[in-house]
Amino acid sequence: MDLPEHIRMNITNDNLPPNFENEIVESNDIVTIRCNIKSMSDINEWLKEFGNRTDTKWNSRDSCPAGEKFVCCSFSKVPSMKNKKGISKNAECLASIKVKIKLDTTRTRMTDKFIGRGLVGVITITPFHKHSLITAETLRFLPAEECREQFENYFNDGMGPAESAKYHKGVLEMNADFQPSDLANSRINPTQRTIEYWHEKWRLLNLGPRNGHGMIEKLKEKMTTYRNCNVQVEFEENPFAVAIVTPIMKRSHCLPTSKEIIFVDSTSSCDAESHSVTFMLTPCAAGAVPVGIFITKGHTEGSYKQGFRLILNILKESAFCNEGGPATFITDDSDAEISALKKTWPQSQHFLCIFHVGQAVWRWLWDSKNGIPNNYRQQLISHFQQIMYAETPACAEEAYLNAVGYVGSFIPTYPLWNEYLNKIWNRKELWCLAFRDETIRGHNTNNFSEVAIRIFKDEVLSRVKAYNVITLIDFCATTLENYYSRRLQEFANYRNAGPRLFLEKMRKRAIYSANPIKQEHVKKMNLTNANFLFEAKEKHQIAYLALGQEAPPIDFYQPFRLDSCEIPNIDGNDESIDAISPSISLLPTESHPLESNLGIHIEKNSHKKELQEKLLRLIGDGFEKFHSSEQALEKAVTRLEKITSEGQWETMLATLGSNVPLRRKAGVAIRVQPTSIARRSIGVTRGSKRVASGRPSNGSQVSKKRKHNLSENVRLNQPNAKKH
Repeated sequence: MDLPEHIRMNITNDNLPPNFENEIVESNDIVTIRCNIKSMSDINEWLKEFGNRTDTKWNSRDSCPAGEKFVCCSFSKVPSMKNKKGISKNAECLASIKVKIKLDTTRTRMTDKFIGRGLVGVITITPFHKHSLITAETLRFLPAEECREQFENYFNDGMGPAESAKYHKGVLEMNADFQPSDLANSRINPTQRTIEYWHEKWRLLNLGPRNGHGMIEKLKEKMTTYRNCNVQVEFEENPFAVAIVTPIMKRSHCLPTSKEIIFVDSTSSCDAESHSVTFMLTPCAAGAVPVGIFITKGHTEGSYKQGFRLILNILKESAFCNEGGPATFITDDSDAEISALKKTWPQSQHFLCIFHVGQAVWRWLWDSKNGIPNNYRQQLISHFQQIMYAETPACAEEAYLNAVGYVGSFIPTYPLWNEYLNKIWNRKELWCLAFRDETIRGHNTNNFSEVAIRIFKDEVLSRVKAYNVITLIDFCATTLENYYSRRLQEFANYRNAGPRLFLEKMRKRAIYSANPIKQEHVKKMNLTNANFLFEAKEKHQIAYLALGQEAPPIDFYQPFRLDSCEIPNIDGNDESIDAISPSISLLPTESHPLESNLGIHIEKNSHKKELQEKLLRLIGDGFEKFHSSEQALEKAVTRLEKITSEGQWETMLATLGSNVPLRRKAGVAIRVQPTSIARRSIGVTRGSKRVASGRPSNGSQVSKKRKHNLSENVRLNQPNAKKH
């Protein structure tokens, strides 16, 4: 539909600001309104409210001591013929508002009756517009400054432009006065470009530029803010490094394990400048908690030394349970990191993660430049694994000689493989299990570090790069700290009781069952350091990590049954679960195994008789309650007459009423025709059910990418996948 050349805006008393006294004097081509405005602030307030009530925006163009002139919709002063984009917002609108404030004197009161009533303001409106009014495109041009503060609050809460826009729309839709047309109004629902512009300004104000001197100055400004939040941050510019110690990290240095073993791992690609984030973690009852984090520009030895030194400067004498350093470090095979650790803590031992060592060897075998044929790679990695998992140094040396001499395998000699194997054998103390003792407490991998980095990238960064280093610091001080606090409290509050309940069930079965599990199964469970039951002391320790002095007392973390953590001691030695052995003396003294089995048999027969009586009773109740057709009865009788064996009878009992659901549902499954099952493609369910759609099921699916499982990939003779 074509729009007229000029559109007249209807002005009524409902459009006028209710905070002022208004009276429409003339309403022809020119609308004259008398009002009790008395100052420039009153004029601006009146214009703002009038624009809100009429969905227009009036811009000041000329002013003088006696009044001010406003025009509508001058979005751009560039004439349309000079606009190179072809789309101009300048509609050359003729609508205008002239405001004049008359003098309030005795003479003017006599000549103007409105002045005597206090209506000294004269507002003259030219109501003709050269554009549409209250349409979706026109509402889009309205200014959105009124809700800018609201969006800045969203940004302060950690939302980005897209997330804040989505959240704001949800807030608008929950309003009782919401209308669908409100989403087109930029005054209450800004455009995406406006939100992005606000976010850029907010980011520059709060986080500074991405790099350079401005970022350093902003970091210095925020040091006071970090101290007020009880987060200790120190940094050096050359080489650049920032160390972060939050309250949980500081309390983790009180753990006894912090002086025994520390995991160190680094990751990059966390921000736009690809700074390196290094995590230092210590094991605890709940898994592992960070003892410190530092950010550097790269993976050089100088950067690592600077980061380690800043961590020590923050913690001072309290570092690592007042020891100044741990007994053991476990890292991946990074020369710069290892060298920095040795120079910072020369008295500490250092070991490599055996998974990363095996993965590095497997990648070397898959590197085409080394010339190892595909069909020989599995045999060579098997030789190396025999060295790595040897139980004694003598066995390790024998396995090494067998690997170099290709003993037990019929494959050609590869000089590059022998050279590579000899090179890593010279560092055997770092990765071979035969050269490790109980001081590492079974931690032969740095899986805790892998999980910590995955948590940081998934839960904290949401797999999106941060804006700059200051953003990474803020995330570590807030989001990461809150995440660890929640997870530690869940552990302390028995909110992840699955493993605990499983172990309690296995323990009862091993001790009290008439057919206890074998001793080697109990020993196997004991080999895994995470498989043990936690007492109130460990729960309270984890709660203290999360809450500090606000943690409830230790009595709060007592188990539901006070005897649930007491394991009977058979041999007088309760140091290990290995001491538990099945014994017939654990059974009641007045019973005998044969008598016990006889009692169980009698009890089962009694229960079976009860079920038979219940089945007959339910069938009789069904005949009395429901109408049975003759056809259905004949079919049932025919089927019963054809039963000639025990197996057929069991099948009939098992499938009796198979279309009746055992769970409480509104209906039963609608079965499909056998021919439809035959027409289904390979990979689709073959059962008498509908074809699955929507979210994939929790069952086994065809994996589209390789698993991060070295042994499985070696078995399949394929390269290993990356974890994060």
